[in-house]
Amino acid sequence: MSWLKVLTKTLILTGVGIILIETSEQGQIKGEAHVIKGNIIEVNQEQIKLYGIDAPELDQICYVQDQPWQCGLTAKQKLAEKIEGKSLTCLAREQKNDNVPIAECFLGRQNLNGWLVEQGWAIADRQNSRSFISHEILAQRNHKGIYQSEFLKPSLWREINPPELTLNNDETILNH
Repeated sequence: MSWLKVLTKTLILTGVGIILIETSEQGQIKGEAHVIKGNIIEVNQEQIKLYGIDAPELDQICYVQDQPWQCGLTAKQKLAEKIEGKSLTCLAREQKNDNVPIAECFLGRQNLNGWLVEQGWAIADRQNSRSFISHEILAQRNHKGIYQSEFLKPSLWREINPPELTLNNDETILNH
């Protein structure tokens, strides 16, 4: 390899390193992880939505050979088996309207968002990111996680099954 190619690669890698350091200093959340649902975790008592993915809701049902299966609960359990009580590093990408950070999280060097999609416990959120589409293709090809079943995309499932909120005076309202 010529010295010019080596120099060019070194400069590019140095630039990428500086960008990563700046990003990590600005929006980094580190700490012990607790799972809330398939794509929402808590680190240092702060809720974090995992960037670029969407997981089945806790009460979402999928079907394997016409048999109901609690795929949303299973997605949460699989994520908990992977990270519960372990230290994560999350890099905030943006914030939702309710001030919940949307982040990519890492268990050591492993990208947790990508792992969830590749294992079939979440889908790539194509509306907000193109980052995890290749992970999703692998899960589909290997019939992993929810790809071993028939299921609705979580966003469509939420549309059809909006969560209910019960008020103190027993009135029920729909939460959109």
